[in-house]
Amino acid sequence: MEKLNLSDTSVNVSDLERTQSLITGTLFLISGINNAKDKPVTSMLKSLIGGYLVYRSISGHCHINQMLERDTA
Repeated sequence: MEKLNLSDTSVNVSDLERTQSLITGTLFLISGINNAKDKPVTSMLKSLIGGYLVYRSISGHCHINQMLERDTA
């Protein structure tokens, strides 16, 4: 396992994974925002996960894939 390099922004996510990340991330964000008043801790977690998935979709780079030395692009 290599050291995580946060400045590395090379594309390591396939187009299909990017589309799936965008859809799932958006649903997580909407769910997190809609339930923020009733379940604040769960909502924050959903929003963080959703935000990361949207970032992964837009950038095409996944830091988890990078740590696992996995490239599906």
